[in-house]
Amino acid sequence: MRAYRIRVLPFSVVAMLVVLSSSLAQTGPTSGHSALLFGGVTLAPVRDIAEWAGAELEWQGEEVAIVRGEERIALRAGSVLAYVNGREIELPAEPRIIAGTTYAPVRPLAEGLGLSVQFDEQSSQVVLEGPVGIMRLPVELGEVPAWWPRGVPATLENLKDMEGRDLLDLVEAGKVEVRTRGSGIRTVSLELRRVPAHKVTVRIAGGTFLVSRAASAQNMVTTEQKSIVLDSDRWVSVTVPAACANRVRDIPGSEDTFDVQRAPNEEELARLMSVLRKHSVSYGVRQAAIWIVTDDADYDDLGTLVSRPSFQMFGGSRVIGESEAARALQICDEAGIDITQKAIWRDREEIMKGLKDAGLRKWLAAKSASAGQGS
Repeated sequence: MRAYRIRVLPFSVVAMLVVLSSSLAQTGPTSGHSALLFGGVTLAPVRDIAEWAGAELEWQGEEVAIVRGEERIALRAGSVLAYVNGREIELPAEPRIIAGTTYAPVRPLAEGLGLSVQFDEQSSQVVLEGPVGIMRLPVELGEVPAWWPRGVPATLENLKDMEGRDLLDLVEAGKVEVRTRGSGIRTVSLELRRVPAHKVTVRIAGGTFLVSRAASAQNMVTTEQKSIVLDSDRWVSVTVPAACANRVRDIPGSEDTFDVQRAPNEEELARLMSVLRKHSVSYGVRQAAIWIVTDDADYDDLGTLVSRPSFQMFGGSRVIGESEAARALQICDEAGIDITQKAIWRDREEIMKGLKDAGLRKWLAAKSASAGQGS
């Protein structure tokens, strides 16, 4: 027996009963029903999807069959058992009849009709796609949780604020105010304050891009995730581990401030941070990997990061040597970044000569040979 375990939304909730009158954005008929979220499972209106997909409905009491050609899906309100072409499956939640409309878990329903299912988090919509086109179902809450704050409208938007949203999304939505200041090349300091009256949970993702307001100071990229709960109107301070971009600029000081923006290399940085979270690496490796993405740095460029005593004005020892550079290349490669198109790839032989780590030497040699065969 195949058991479906679907969470269309990336967060778990217990939700509130709402049937909106807003229309479906779709390529077929408009019904006015939204999908409803119950206990983390999204239920969709059966008739809307069936008719849009070109299927017919056959009713027998509380049991309904969706029929299209030889395809047949049979389900019953109040039962997690359903039948797809005679094969029994277990649904992640019971179908429900609400105000005369039958709702069922969206993924097994849609996939049983040969439709793909995705969730558009930005618009809070379930997106179905098939031969007939695309249907968009707005998602709303299905029931009010007991903990819901008094006086706060019970909407999916407010729920997302409380469960946790990305810092940049909250800033763009006007939900959070941010004050920033520099604190060297390893951290950045932020002060956050909520705008709405309800609790807001801020997620600062690794790879968040902070653009210096002064052209002379380096931009910063956060390297670790942080979650901050704003449950009052006071400012909350947080220091976030970070690495610098734009290495030729000055190190940010406490007088430097930043704007939270989308990075030009946002997709690559997101993949890079995902891999970095899996590995325990030195600061030099982390900084090298970020410079490879943000600055397209070569091996000489990476040498600008040096360590020296506070009393020493010039000189110092290189922080990013051959080992750190090779490990950074390996991590970038694991993140799906095409390192053969980066400037540092031209320095791979120089890096390999100074490598003492046999594993890194073997990997770099194999990568170089593979890239040579593909060229």
